[in-house]
Amino acid sequence: IVGIDEIERWLNQSGETEYEVTKYEHNFEERKIICNWAFEWGTYISAAVPKDNGPPVRSSGKLLRILKRNTDGEWKVARAIWNVDRKKE
Repeated sequence: IVGIDEIERWLNQSGETEYEVTKYEHNFEERKIICNWAFEWGTYISAAVPKDNGPPVRSSGKLLRILKRNTDGEWKVARAIWNVDRKKE
């Protein structure tokens, strides 16, 4: 999933509530490139507003991605994993 439009599409697949994504930012702490593979990890923050005027949804967490360089030189995400930070009480 790349970009706000794709995140919105992914969120809206459930069919329960439609969302408008208002923020999505990556902060990568480290990137390593080895031949045609790249590894990166960091954090993210996101925010979305339900289109039915419900309360905004905010999320943050950690992520790890493995990318592969195609024969045309373009990088594509081959694998990704993320988790959501626990809510502070």
